[in-house]
Amino acid sequence: MKSITIAATLLVILTNVLSAQLWERSYDVNQPTPRQLIQGSDGGFVIAGSMYDSLLMEHRGFLLKTDVEGSEEWRATWNGAVHSYGYAVIELADGGYLVSGTEVVPGNSSAASLRKFDGSGILIWEREYVTDPKFNNFRSISKADEDHLILLGSAGPVDNAWLSKIDTAGNMIWEKKFSETEANIDGHIVKTTLDEGFILLIERSHSYINKPPAVVIIKTNAAGTEEWRAIIESEGEYIEALNIFQEPDGAYIATAMHSNSSTSRDYWMAKLNENGDLLWRKKINEGNDFGVQAARIEDGNYILLGHNAKIIKTDTSGTVLWTKQINHNLGPVYARSMTQSSDGCFVITGQSNISDNLFLLKDDSVGAVVYSYERINDLAIDFSIYPNPIKDRAILDITGITQLGLVNLRLYDLRGKEIFTKKITFNKTSIQFPNHLPGGAYVGVLEAEGKLLTAQVIYLE
Repeated sequence: MKSITIAATLLVILTNVLSAQLWERSYDVNQPTPRQLIQGSDGGFVIAGSMYDSLLMEHRGFLLKTDVEGSEEWRATWNGAVHSYGYAVIELADGGYLVSGTEVVPGNSSAASLRKFDGSGILIWEREYVTDPKFNNFRSISKADEDHLILLGSAGPVDNAWLSKIDTAGNMIWEKKFSETEANIDGHIVKTTLDEGFILLIERSHSYINKPPAVVIIKTNAAGTEEWRAIIESEGEYIEALNIFQEPDGAYIATAMHSNSSTSRDYWMAKLNENGDLLWRKKINEGNDFGVQAARIEDGNYILLGHNAKIIKTDTSGTVLWTKQINHNLGPVYARSMTQSSDGCFVITGQSNISDNLFLLKDDSVGAVVYSYERINDLAIDFSIYPNPIKDRAILDITGITQLGLVNLRLYDLRGKEIFTKKITFNKTSIQFPNHLPGGAYVGVLEAEGKLLTAQVIYLE
């Protein structure tokens, strides 16, 4: 696929034509804090988090399941002795779900928790885990192998990152703790690596000896033994670890948000090689947008989600490709989590600031024309293609240019994948389009020597 970048004015025109919010849903979940959104194997969506029970004045964990159109199918809620919080969810091979979290108990201490639900939302079992007498939580859960899961959280009044391996029945296989000298660290994300070890993304807060906040990245082997550690310090007063990914070449991309105040916030991305050496780090300045999540999407690039439902797409070198504010009718929102659905769209969940309810929205703007060429200015070049919609063959008529030279018509789908190209040698020519292409909207780009001449929407029947 050829990566391109359309001039800003053209991008706005095509995005308005091509992208649209597909649906939005609201659920009666009071003061929700959704922590993770995933798409289930049946195409529906699953949200794990916590809510506030105003009557009992306590936080309760929740798991909510929808169908593929966002209509609620079931929900499960739970509460412990004082407060319960859900953090992460994973679908198991049997169609059930495992939710990790924490339970606050009297005396202001907490236990990490796991709950297994079947595919209908029925609780199968629940377990609590304590490795420190004060504080314990599981924030992240990933698949370790066919029969085991890996969890990361924190433990202790002086926080240590806590890595645990369990079987699918919740039995602890082993646990490891990681610490930083004279600093509190909190485990946020764990993932399995290509060599079947684990990569941990950990947040280091302010320390009492004035160590700056940082993200700590630890690589372990399959037994949880540390192999290397990298520390990337924040340029601000606060830091929020977002996500970490391993590239096909074995390198790692880490993402975070750092800030100096409530009005000065920046994303950053960093790349480390497979041995933990820092290759580069880039700051993405987005003003007052509070970063809440980062995700790698199916084209291999990255998406950063802001709390106001603004998304930023970058390539694998940290270069911003585009920024888009997701349109919706929910009023002010606090977005919390996002996933890319199997049909390539963005699905976002969070809290509506007006109703205090949970929302879920689906937007088809998966970079619909996220690319662009360098545009040739001061040219009144245009083309028409008819009939439009096209069945299989159409006439291309180019105006505003007399000598065509190396001119190509390229056709892209709405996710930016180039699916057809045709060299044009005459101003008016008949073009045969591939008959295997599904019907729908495409972007036709007329380019010469890597520069954009013009572009427009083409519809195939």
